[in-house]
Amino acid sequence: MIDLFNNYRLQREELLARIAQELQLDKTRIERMERAYHSVAEVLKKDDDFFNDLEIEIYAQGSKRIGTTVKPINDEDFDLDTVLHIYDLYYNHSPEIIYNALRKALEKNPYYKSIMERKARCVRLNFKSDFHMDILPACMPTSFDKEKIKIPERGLKNWSTANPKGFAGWFLTIANSFDTSLLKMHSRELLEAKVESEPLPDELYLKTPLQRAVQLIKRYRDIYFENKDYRVSSIVITTLVAELYNGEGSIFDAIDNITQKIKDSYTVSIKAGKRFKVW
Repeated sequence: MIDLFNNYRLQREELLARIAQELQLDKTRIERMERAYHSVAEVLKKDDDFFNDLEIEIYAQGSKRIGTTVKPINDEDFDLDTVLHIYDLYYNHSPEIIYNALRKALEKNPYYKSIMERKARCVRLNFKSDFHMDILPACMPTSFDKEKIKIPERGLKNWSTANPKGFAGWFLTIANSFDTSLLKMHSRELLEAKVESEPLPDELYLKTPLQRAVQLIKRYRDIYFENKDYRVSSIVITTLVAELYNGEGSIFDAIDNITQKIKDSYTVSIKAGKRFKVW
C-alpha cells in the first residue's frame, strides 16, 4: 500500500489533474453544445432545398473532439468548431455555392437568422449563452475516403484539404500510447483516501497525461498572451505537444519534457541563424 500522504510526486500529479479538470468545459455546457449542433443538423436535413438527395453530417472538431477543452478567460465565448460534411465530391460544387446554400438554409429559421454571423469561410451562430458555433461546410475529395474533406479557402474561390477526424485519431492514438498513467495506476487508492464530501468526476484520473498537458499549456498560453499580440493558436499547441510527447505516464513529466524539447529546438534554431518554425 503506497503512502499517499507522503508521496509528493503523486500529490503533485493529482493537483495538476484537478486544475485541468476545473479548466475544462463542464458537462452541462458540453451537453448544451451537442444539442446545438444536432439541432442544426436536423434543420438542414429537413430542408428540401438543402442537398436533400445527399447524406450530410455535422460533427465537432478540435478540442471538443479530442478531450482538451479549456474554458475561455475574461468572459469570452467558447469557440465550438464543427464541420458540415456533405457526402458528395467537391468538384460537383463550388465553395461559394455550398456556403450560400448553408447560409440560406439557416436563414429560413427565424432564431438562427437572428444569431447568424457570416465569416470568411464558415457560418457562425452566436448562441445566447457562453459559446458560439462555427459551421464549416465541406465535401469529399474522393469517393472512397470519408475522412478527408475539402473545405472552402478564404474568399470562397477555391478548395483546400483537411482531415479533422484523422487528426483526432492521430492525437488520441498518441495519447493512449503509454502503458499506465501514474494517476490511473493509483486511482482506487486515491479515491478511497479522499475525505471530501463532494463527489469526484469520473474522468479525473482517467484522462491521459497528454490531454491534461495540452489543457494546462493552453491555459498558460491564455494567461501569457492576455495583453499581448500574436497569441499561439490551440491547433499549433496541440500538434506540437503531441509530436513531442514520448509516452510519459505523468502529467508533470510530459509538460516538463515537452517544454524542454521546445526550448532546446528554439535554442538550436537561433544559434544556427534559422527561424523557429512549426509546420
